[in-house]
Amino acid sequence: MSLVVSAMAPLDTWAESSEPSTQAHLELRGLYSQICGTCVVLRKHNPYSAPTELGLQVYGDYLPFAFKTPLGVLHVGPYGSISMIGEIGKISTGLAMTLRPESTSWEIFTQTGARYTSETMSYQYSGKPGAQGKTAFNLAIGARFYLNNHWYIPIAWEHDSNGSHVGVPLSEKDRSQNPGVDYIVVGFGRMF
Repeated sequence: MSLVVSAMAPLDTWAESSEPSTQAHLELRGLYSQICGTCVVLRKHNPYSAPTELGLQVYGDYLPFAFKTPLGVLHVGPYGSISMIGEIGKISTGLAMTLRPESTSWEIFTQTGARYTSETMSYQYSGKPGAQGKTAFNLAIGARFYLNNHWYIPIAWEHDSNGSHVGVPLSEKDRSQNPGVDYIVVGFGRMF
């Protein structure tokens, strides 16, 4: 089945399609960011003193590989995003995956890759200054809720970290600079 045919089919027919097809997504997202936002959830407080920031992100992916699984159709391919958070620019790229259960109007998505920012993100930890490095790993998980065959609302949690807390720092310099940055993401998107 071609991309055009699957995109034009009714939503329930598309979800039950016998032939998975290529997907692409384009999204405009709003971001709410906080240094070590997971600290609030995991430790009930945030030891890092840093302002929360609002931002905008343009996200796109192209998922040419599709597989039927017992849980639904799995799509895999590259993604990229460009963000502005306060005065800091951020570029991310890597691998994206979506899983859409049959006969549903929603799907789960995840992305993992690398990000680069134009500036370091400053913070205070126990009164000592620090900075999140310019390079980091990027991870996100979320869901897309389809309004019709093309348009949807994505909601996600995104995290940037240099990896030192899990034993894979990007550099020796990064070992002591890993509060991570967490984002709550809400947007509007279109599937092609």
